[in-house]
Amino acid sequence: MRITILNQFYKPDISPTANLAASLAEHWAAKGHEVTVVASQGGYVEGADFAKSSLDHGVRVHRCWTPALGKKNLLSRAIDYGCFNLGAFLRALRLPKQDIIFSMTTPPWIGLAGNLHKMKSRQTKLALWFMDVHPEIGEVTGMQKPGGLISKVLRMFNRRIFNKLDHLAVLDPAMGDLLNKLYGHAGTKFGTTVIPNWEPMSKYPQNMDVKPWHKADELGLKDQFVILYTGNLGIVHQFDDLLALAQRIADLPVKFLINGGGKRMPVLKEAAARDGLSNFIFNGYVPFEELPAVMNSADLAYITLRNDCAGMASPSKVHANLAMGLPVLFSGPLKSNVDIAVTEHEAGLSVREGDVDGMERFVRELIADKKKLAMYQVNAREAFDKAYNDVATHEQFDELLDEMFAKTAAEPEAVAGAV
Repeated sequence: MRITILNQFYKPDISPTANLAASLAEHWAAKGHEVTVVASQGGYVEGADFAKSSLDHGVRVHRCWTPALGKKNLLSRAIDYGCFNLGAFLRALRLPKQDIIFSMTTPPWIGLAGNLHKMKSRQTKLALWFMDVHPEIGEVTGMQKPGGLISKVLRMFNRRIFNKLDHLAVLDPAMGDLLNKLYGHAGTKFGTTVIPNWEPMSKYPQNMDVKPWHKADELGLKDQFVILYTGNLGIVHQFDDLLALAQRIADLPVKFLINGGGKRMPVLKEAAARDGLSNFIFNGYVPFEELPAVMNSADLAYITLRNDCAGMASPSKVHANLAMGLPVLFSGPLKSNVDIAVTEHEAGLSVREGDVDGMERFVRELIADKKKLAMYQVNAREAFDKAYNDVATHEQFDELLDEMFAKTAAEPEAVAGAV
């Protein structure tokens, strides 16, 4: 079967979607499929420059030129997006007939390249693999004017893509519900499959030997109950609840370790200093290879998503947390990926935004009851083993592929010039 994956980023780029795309592409290539990836020659950060084309683990990678301006501001991002889109559109028209095109959502309208390919090959199936939902997320977070010109243009592109869509792959039920509500036709729903993101089992094998984090003693984590936040502190996250929790449990031997960065990092630092919260430790980003040791030094992971961003984004850090047997405290909406992972597998606590009382009770309970903490640790790792590793999720994508291919094989070849 001929399969193409469309995404601006691809390994060795550091973008999370680059690694997800590579994981799936290499899996399908290993199963004997003819897999092509159309990606950018530039990368997630400014200055990245990759080979124009390559054959990597059986995957043919075509890279489109961009100026590689990175994500330093909206203009730089828009220029990179535009150049990549143009190159991807041209590449889609030049590709030999594909059976299935999987379009991710970076940039949001790259699925139009799949539409162009379907113009020359009507039997090709188009699936959208959603990571986040635009323009809705931009409107909710204030990055775009609700109903403004940018939003109108993006929705126009989305309608064109969805008019040719054969299947949706989404990260959680909330995302599937939102997209079907926005773009479904006359009350009917698109074929929708919920498949969470993942971490590779090979990176997090059972009973893995993790060395102590070299900065743990330096940062004063010894004999402390450590609540860890890793990764981006972005516009879809809220930290008012975490600040309130830190004030309420200032009497306990608890440290809040913030390993990351982003737009809200300075805001959180300023708020912690203003409130005199000495239990916060701001450490910045750490290399990927250090993350297992960092998580191993913690007792509880904190994850947040704004309630008004339900169905629009999904925090991806939960999968690594579960892999390390790290229980999760989640403040965010119902039916989101993290809410489902935590509640269905009893891997921590999921509360709605503003429920600081529930968060406080949970933390105090874990500090007082080591057996309960150990139970959540076991449950977290079991959740990863069952649902949030590459073996489990690749199997779900294989089933989706078989379903879509069966529909393709059942359809007669379109006659050239037929209406």
